[in-house]
Formats: sequence, structure tokens, C-alpha cells
Amino acid sequence: MGAFLLIYSLISTSFLIYELKTEFRKPNHLSNVIEHKDKAVLQGTVSSYPETRNEKIRFILAVDTLFMPTGQRLQVEGRLLVSIRESLLPIQYGDFLKISPVIRKPANARNPGEFDYANYLAAQNIYATASIKKMKEIAILGHDNGNWFMQRLIIPVKNALEKIIERLPFAQSALLKGLLIGIRSEISPEVREDFAKVGVIHILAVSGLHVGFIIITFMTLCGICRLNYKTAVAVTILGLIFYAFITDLKPPVLRASVMGGLVLVGAALERKTNFLNSLSVAALLILILRPQDLFQAGFQLSFIAVISIVYIYPALKRACSFSRKNKHGLVSASAFQYIYDLLLVSLAAFIGTAPLTALYFHRLPLLSLPANLVVVPLSFLTLGNGIAAAFSQIISTQLADVFLTAACFFITVMMKIAEVAATIPFADLEIYAFQPIHAFAYFTGILFLMNLNNKKSRTISLIATLLLLNLIVWRSAFAPRNSFKMTFIDVGQGDSVLLQFPDGRSALIDAGKRSPYYDSGKRVVAPFLKHVGIQKLDILILSHADSDHLGGFPYIMRHFEVGEIWDNGAVKSTKLFGEYQHLIDSLQIKRRVMRAGEYIADFAPVIFQTIHPSQQFMENGRHSANDASLSFKISYGEIDLLTLGDVEKKGEGNLCRYRTSLTSEILKVSHHGSKTSSTQSFLEYAQPQLAVISVGEDNKFGHPAESVLKRLQERGAKIVRTDESRAIILATDGKKIEQLKWY
Repeated sequence: MGAFLLIYSLISTSFLIYELKTEFRKPNHLSNVIEHKDKAVLQGTVSSYPETRNEKIRFILAVDTLFMPTGQRLQVEGRLLVSIRESLLPIQYGDFLKISPVIRKPANARNPGEFDYANYLAAQNIYATASIKKMKEIAILGHDNGNWFMQRLIIPVKNALEKIIERLPFAQSALLKGLLIGIRSEISPEVREDFAKVGVIHILAVSGLHVGFIIITFMTLCGICRLNYKTAVAVTILGLIFYAFITDLKPPVLRASVMGGLVLVGAALERKTNFLNSLSVAALLILILRPQDLFQAGFQLSFIAVISIVYIYPALKRACSFSRKNKHGLVSASAFQYIYDLLLVSLAAFIGTAPLTALYFHRLPLLSLPANLVVVPLSFLTLGNGIAAAFSQIISTQLADVFLTAACFFITVMMKIAEVAATIPFADLEIYAFQPIHAFAYFTGILFLMNLNNKKSRTISLIATLLLLNLIVWRSAFAPRNSFKMTFIDVGQGDSVLLQFPDGRSALIDAGKRSPYYDSGKRVVAPFLKHVGIQKLDILILSHADSDHLGGFPYIMRHFEVGEIWDNGAVKSTKLFGEYQHLIDSLQIKRRVMRAGEYIADFAPVIFQTIHPSQQFMENGRHSANDASLSFKISYGEIDLLTLGDVEKKGEGNLCRYRTSLTSEILKVSHHGSKTSSTQSFLEYAQPQLAVISVGEDNKFGHPAESVLKRLQERGAKIVRTDESRAIILATDGKKIEQLKWY
């Protein structure tokens, strides 16, 4: 009974701490006194180590004062994530600043399956961001305003380590910073992608391996100085605390430091340390400090990996035992034993973390085992030389450079291995529609296999596994089979609509924009398609070749199987359109040029009727690309959907010849609600009950126009917009329309 009450008390206390940390914020908290896009004048102290990324310095400002427009000073609290152009002025931890930026609230996930930036920052108690672009928006009022321990000890050491590492070439320096002191902001996206694809992305972050090195280093130095064991343990624990702060108390380092410290204390007191107790203490400490970490991928992966190694590795070793003696009766070479053990350790970690990798990153690195077999020893050598360089700098810069050169060599080899391995076909497997319930079923299945010799545990885990598998199967069996689903994906100032037919087939109309710095296909559309489990698109429909509609197509065409493409046959002399044409030819995708009057029943009971452009309209030649947008009336039972691309007044005039045949329950409003579209005469015939506007938040064009909104309201149409509602998901059984909630 006492154990039950203790567990109940711990769980209740945990929930209370979580609520206090996440939901309860004082009335004067920054998030309560400033609205999105407010222009504000603030004062506060730089409370994090400033990091450089893409020629910008990012840091956290602990705000204490808000200056009201009336001149009144309001005492506030809260953490603000600030970015500033690197060239403006140097920012250091502890600087006391006065800034006057536009405050923005972080964006939530705009589509199902998308990364939720607001939740990510909320886990760090950050609820607002700001960007400084001009010198007049920032002033340094003072220095040395930070925490004494950080200001006098941690930051100087971190600065010194960064300067030592920066003697390497930039690419190698960026990777060693991530590996040694937890600064990953300078690692290029290409390197990150290579390491992720091969399954060695964990190498780029500080982890338990680093803590092991710190323990070895300090215990060795204490031995050289002839300190007794208890004193050496005390010094080493201080070193672990110091290193944990240098790496910003990241969960893997904090976990390993707590566990390592407990093992050392236990040894000093001649007491045996229980692994599970040590792990639980580490988790409890982290969650008391930051309860939101429980729902972060980094925290979950770190603990699951350790649990897997401790519990699954011994089982694998027993199951995969081999003769330790060769035919001459000699013990196997230690090198072979090392490789064998490392392979099993990597396999154990892979088995444990696979479902979380699939859940969070939609991929499973198939080369993880062989890659780790090579890269982990290289990272071990890199880290060892990096730590040696840091300590030897105290004695001699030349000696430090010797170790740095060695570290640089190992880093270069690691990067090359990852780069080459990432190009191997099937280096990773993309996982579609993997959900938490699948992960739970997987873990209960592993527990069953791990407890085959324990009757009670085996029975419980088997029942749990079967229950979860039944839930998965029956949930799928009872899913509605006659639903036609339309998702108006939020791609910002662009268009993309996914149609999911009752028979399981699908079509994608447009795929958003692309620029040198952003690709809607890669960043938005593809993750959403993976989230809903789509591997093949039966049709890609291009309304017209403007970049805010065509932009995401090349990425989608390269990464998804495409049945055929429908477009209006118009040609545009742009690099993007040339790439689109090249992919059609090289991938041998069937292309179909559509014209008004075509009636397509290939996806019955969903019927496509092409309503624009006509052959005559296209041959006329006196029209814009917008006005030639490929347009459809899509019907399912009693429900009709009009999709018009960016058709404007001239194109709508051409459409009006259909008169009452245009009448539809759902209208995908043309051209993002521009004043040049949705004319009075067109709306008289269309008579929409629901008007969907795909439009970017705070776009520079002023879309949707007030005149268009007024005309739609006068017609009695309900208006839904992606800038306000994020992705809009509609489902119909052919009789009624339902807007599905997803957040």
C-alpha cells in the first residue's frame, strides 16, 4: 500500500508541476501582455549563449520591462527568442539590452504531420520571437548582468572552446562544435540530411559518450595527481556538472551525468548501483526542471536508447552467441569481439528507437547498423582528440593543434562516409502513416519477446500486444468507406489541394511555391502526404505554371509515384517549368492536356468535369496565364466542388456560359481571393454554400480583398481561410459536408 501511495503521489505531483510550468503564467507574463505583430519596446538580459546561424545571431532575452506607448514602464517576465543580423553588433551572454522589434507568436503546425514550432519553443518556456534588422532597434545598456556562475565560469570556458575549435576549416569546425559543446547551428542542412539518412544523426549531438569521456579524463587526471578515490569522485562529479552546463543541460548529457555520478558515488560508498533507479532519478530530475521535455523527441530517444541497450543487448548476445575459440583453441581476437559487441549494441539501440524514428521523422535508416559500426569509433576518436586539444591548450597551442588536426581528419572521414552512404539506393526507408498506437503495439511486442521465459510478464505483454493489434485492425475496418475527402493544404501564399477518393485513390491539385530558400513540396506537401499514408498519387493536376502552384511539383514527382499528370498544355519559359517538363519525360509519366467539355469517370463515383479552358479560349492567345487556369467541377453524389486555380475576370466571364451548371456547394475561391476574381456575375451562377480561400498569412498582396469577402457574404457563403484556420479538411458522403478538426 505504501508503494502504491508513493507512486500515486509522484504521478500527481508530476501533473501539478507540468500544469504549473506550462499552463500557469502570471498576468504580467510576456505572452499575456503582447499580441502577435505588436511593435514593442523591451528591456532585458541575454540569458543564453548566442549562436550563429545563416549570418544571424540567435539568443534568448529574459525580458523584465515593457515600455508602453504612453511612456509607462511595465514590469514583465518571460523569455523572448531574438535573432539579429551578425553584422549589426556583437552580443554576449549577460548583456543588458533595450530593443524595439515587432513581436511575433511562434507558428503552430499549419498542416497535419507538420513540425509544431510553437510547441517546440513552449517546451523551452518561449512564447514569442523577435527579429532585429536595423541598428536603431537595439542598444546595449550594460554588461555582466547574467548569472554569476554562468558569467564567470561557464561562458568564458565555452568561448575559449569555441575559439579553439574555430581553428579548423568551417565544415569540420561546425561538426566538432556540435559534437563537443552542443552548438549545432552551424552544421549545414546537407550534412544533417546525410547523417540522418544513414542513421548516425545522433553522432552530431552531445550524448552519454561525451559524459563517459569526461569521467575517464577527470578520473585519469585525478589519478595522476594522486588524489584518493573519494576526492577523485567529488572532482569528477564537479566536472560533470560543469560540462552539463556547457552543453546547456541537454537531456542526453543530463541523463548520463546523473547516472554516471550515481555510479561513482555508489562505488565510493562501496554500494551497488541499480541501473533502473539511476535512470529513474535522471528522468525525474530532468522532468522537475523541464516537464515539457517528456513530449520531446530528444528526451524520448535518449532514454529509450539506453533502456534498449541495457535490456535488449544481453538478450541479443545470448541469442546470437558464437564460439569464442577458433579451431586452434585460442580466444577470438579482441578486435573481432569489439566489432561483434558494437554491432549488437547498435542493433539493440536500433530496435528500441525504430518506432520513434518512424513516428517523428517518417523514416527508417536501413544502413544504420553498418554505418554505426564505422562512424561510432570515428566519433570516439574525434571526441577524444577534441577533449585532448581542449586540455592541452592550457600547456601548448602547438600540442593542441596536433590533436585538432587528428580530430579534423576523423571528422572529414566521417562526413565522407555519410555523404557516400547516403547516395546508396534504399539507404533509408520512408515510413508512411505511422502513429502512436503502432509504436505502443511494437513496444508491447518487444516486451513479449523479452519475457518468453517469464510466464506472468509474457502473458501480460501478449494480451497487451493482441489488444493493440486488434484496435489497429478494427479501427481500420470500421473507418468510413464512402467518404470523399478534400484537404486544402496550407502552403502559405499558394495553392495545394489533396483529393482522397472513396476507393483509396488520390489526386493532388497544385503543390505550392518554391524559391531558392523554400520548397513547399519538400517542407509542407510531402510531410502531409506521408502523414496520411499516401505513397502514390494517381493524378497530379497543374492548374497553371505560376511558381506558387507549380513550385512543389518537382519534389513531389521525384519522391512519390505518380500515375499521370493533367495540365492545360500551356508552356512557360522558366527554369521551373523546364524542370517540370524534364521530369515528365525522364520519369515517363503520362501527360494529359485537358480541355473544357471533358467528362472523366475514371474515379467514379467521383466525377470530374473540365470546365475551363476551352480549345477556342487557348487558341485566342489574348489571355493571362491566370485566366487559362485548368478548372474543374468535381461531383460526388449531391455535393459539387469548383476548383479554378487563379482564374480572373476574363476567365470567369468565359465560365459564365455554363450558367446554373456552375452551381456548387463548395467553391475553392480563385486567385487567393484577389479583387480581380470572384466577380458578381460568376458568383450568381456558382451560388456556393462554403467558400475556401487558400491564402498566406500577412501576405503582401492584401489577399483576400475586402470586396471579394463582401460579395461572398452577400451570397450567404460560409468563408474559411487557410491563413486563419490552417489546413482545411472537408469530408462528404455525397449528401452532407463536414469540416474535420485536426488540432
